[in-house]
Amino acid sequence: MLTGTETSAYAVSKNADGTVEVRIHEFKDADRLERDLDAAGVRADISYLPPGKECRTGRGKTVGRVTAMGPDSTAVARMVDGGLEIDPRRIGEDQTLVLEFAGNEEETPETEKREMLWRLTAHMITGQVGPCVAIEDPTWKGGSGS
Repeated sequence: MLTGTETSAYAVSKNADGTVEVRIHEFKDADRLERDLDAAGVRADISYLPPGKECRTGRGKTVGRVTAMGPDSTAVARMVDGGLEIDPRRIGEDQTLVLEFAGNEEETPETEKREMLWRLTAHMITGQVGPCVAIEDPTWKGGSGS
């Protein structure tokens, strides 16, 4: 059974197995999403960035052998059925799951011209997480769209 919070921007649901499912509809309300994830047992730092941008590296001490995101069974987060499934049991007491979304959540005539609609990057950081300072992403495919 799923229980949780839903807004026009996102939905957070806690699954019976202890995992937390996140479905993002709009890239907005990051602070509120962080609070709702925290209430579901997930310490997270969410950043929404425009196309062609990324957060500068060095936001904190990255966690060694922990896989932040991927299909692997040991990953903290996995993409499933159009959403993100997070296992809070894989996040240590002083760790934060850092999720950086760059791009547009909705396809438009402008975004159809790009190779990439949006990108998600995930990290695990131990201790304090520094602010996201947006910089140009040289690997962005399709330009900034502006």
